[in-house]
Amino acid sequence: GTPSWTKDIAKAMQALIEADCSGTFHYTNEGVASWYDFALQAIEFARELGYSIKTRELLPIPSSEYPTPAVRPHYSVLNKEKIRPLLAESNPHWRMSLLSMLKQMKGSAL
Repeated sequence: GTPSWTKDIAKAMQALIEADCSGTFHYTNEGVASWYDFALQAIEFARELGYSIKTRELLPIPSSEYPTPAVRPHYSVLNKEKIRPLLAESNPHWRMSLLSMLKQMKGSAL
């Protein structure tokens, strides 16, 4: 899938409202990540920013070892071709949005 920051989702929704669009649009940040990829990157960025991280090791597991009530597709990245032309700004990669979000949280904690 693609992790997405709610701030970016809100901007995309605002663009759709301003363009007076109707219909179904898909939006996520750019890039693809597993939950492991996302967690690993979040820990790395958090450490770089000075967050107190106690985790020493992160181990990936297959989806089959993490049972959920809903059956999840193996690859679930949404097609954003319909929304891209309507966005005022380029769509950020999930890693850059994650870093921005962590920086914003760090600043709010002061």
